[in-house]
Amino acid sequence: MFAGSDEGARRAAILYTVISTAVLFDVEPWAYVRDLLEKISPGFLQRDIAQLLPDVWGPDHPEARLRPKPSAAPAA
Repeated sequence: MFAGSDEGARRAAILYTVISTAVLFDVEPWAYVRDLLEKISPGFLQRDIAQLLPDVWGPDHPEARLRPKPSAAPAA
């Protein structure tokens, strides 16, 4: 892949990592990134950064799940 420069490659790697991690935790990536940008732009406190990790963020945003939770199968 071509990123145009070393700095472009670093930025692409960061973006790919954020998106892949969101998918890993079953979070819709663009909803996650949009919410992150909205939260950090007004000055999010660094001590609260753990709240923005996809494994913590996902359960608070069930509407942003990639796949619905499987329903319990009826007992046979």
